[in-house]
Amino acid sequence: MSSTSFTKRIARWNRLYHRWIAIAIAIPMIFIITTGIFLQIRKPIDWIQPPTTKGSQKYQPTASLEQILTQVKSVPAMQVTGWEDIKLLDLRPNKGIIKVRNHDQLETQVDAATAEVLQTAQRRNDFVVKMHDFSAWHARLWLGLPVRVGFLVLFLTGVYLNIKMTPVRLKTLFQKSSKRTTQTAQTATTNVTTHIPQATAKDGRPLRLRLKSWLLTYHYWLGWVVMIPWACVIFSGLLLQVRYEVPWVMPVLQQGQGTVPKIEFPQVLETAQQLPEYGVEEWKDVWRVYVYPNQGVTTIRAENRQEFQIDSSTGDVLQVATRRTDWLEDIHEGKWHDLNLWLFLPIHILSLFLWLTGTAVAYNR
Repeated sequence: MSSTSFTKRIARWNRLYHRWIAIAIAIPMIFIITTGIFLQIRKPIDWIQPPTTKGSQKYQPTASLEQILTQVKSVPAMQVTGWEDIKLLDLRPNKGIIKVRNHDQLETQVDAATAEVLQTAQRRNDFVVKMHDFSAWHARLWLGLPVRVGFLVLFLTGVYLNIKMTPVRLKTLFQKSSKRTTQTAQTATTNVTTHIPQATAKDGRPLRLRLKSWLLTYHYWLGWVVMIPWACVIFSGLLLQVRYEVPWVMPVLQQGQGTVPKIEFPQVLETAQQLPEYGVEEWKDVWRVYVYPNQGVTTIRAENRQEFQIDSSTGDVLQVATRRTDWLEDIHEGKWHDLNLWLFLPIHILSLFLWLTGTAVAYNR
């Protein structure tokens, strides 16, 4: 087999894979992109995610767990009677606040120093995240994962096809440009006044073929625009899809001995300080602290991506491991310097158009 025929065969198989995978995952991918756009705008839109308030003091979480529970009980909407009604406590040392969530995703923010209630609001983005990865329907592995693998294959075959088509596209673009510069006013007038049947375009092609050509042209050029951001989104999204199964991505959450947290926040920091090799010396080294009452575990997420899992009842260190989930989420959403709003959000919107044009072409070939 000659190298030319082999190359043509590879190109033909690439087109076939690209087309049929696009058709197979069209609907779930439109859903993923749409929910992704929704999540990109969660920070500016309070209805999606309540804004994070600021406490009276940064890096001073002195409010006791009992004070926090008592204050949250005083909020009727939370419907909290004990620790079993609380899903988690989320301490933000640099903001001086603690976010307390119940099992219905209602969130109360309290001052980390005084335990004063600062805000109560519904948190809707968590459910959208579950929809985004299909865990809301217990389909994260058997549907969400295959769709994202298909998306990766589609991306790779699309890159190949774009590179292969570049010489042809550039040649066509150059020819059209040359033709426009040499076209006379008389020819232009003739084209306008010539009677053409309604079922055909100006060049004599059926309107259906002209529409397909238009879709392919825009699909090609938009592919180059979204290529690099999409690479970040696809590879990080694929790893996040299996975060519960791959400890390298996210350490397995351990189970503590009790369901009533007893270890106060200052004690949590002291426990981490006893392991200096992991780099936590003060509150400024801590990104967040999560308390899971039902799991009996308190976790410290350090700025250096180390995660300490501590028994909430005894204070014993259950596990210390690198947590890459938060870093991958930053890549997935393009959070650096607000890239998620001025770059990744427009790219997601363009991607939705790209997906719709590609699907339309695939169905009409």
